[in-house]
Amino acid sequence: MQSGKKWTTCSDDDDIRKWLIGHLHTIQAKALAANFVLPRIYDEKIRAVPDSSPNEVNLNGESLLIATIKYIKEKGSRLKYIQLLIDHGADINFQDKRERRTALMYACIEDNRTEEGLLIAKTNGCNYHAQDRLGNTALMYAAMKGRDELMNFMVDMLAKGWSLAALQLTNCVGHTAEDLAIRNKQHRCARIVQTQVGIELFC
Repeated sequence: MQSGKKWTTCSDDDDIRKWLIGHLHTIQAKALAANFVLPRIYDEKIRAVPDSSPNEVNLNGESLLIATIKYIKEKGSRLKYIQLLIDHGADINFQDKRERRTALMYACIEDNRTEEGLLIAKTNGCNYHAQDRLGNTALMYAAMKGRDELMNFMVDMLAKGWSLAALQLTNCVGHTAEDLAIRNKQHRCARIVQTQVGIELFC
């Protein structure tokens, strides 16, 4: 399995989905061949297919992990492929070319992606401090969009890692995650931050 990033041309959403599914199926088939004894004819066919890197990137600057979150429509398939990519060493902190956003940021931005976000957020080495071109973090997007469960998990992980300074990070216009939650009327998310900051002050 190759570990480097490769760049492939994609022009529109249909092309991106074809590119994405092609690589995901290749990685899945190679994993199957590595873990199970298959009939020789199938094994030879799978081995003849060129490897796909879990860190493959298209010319739009999107990794397989980011593209899975954005373009796979069915939730069960998204979860399956995200786990596949993580298991095979996908760089969960890769930032896309255009917006400098991570897969976790997109999981917070896109609707109905809470479980997907938690899969990524629970992965060892996930960077909650990464900021995109606008200076926003995944925590800020969770705050803006009202992703209570994701917000709660990330704040809890930051607290356990003594990394609550991430709560005070500001974006390009000077707003923190708490500010953005309040501005977008996401009061539960604002309270999650306020509660943790209050605990920190009294410790």
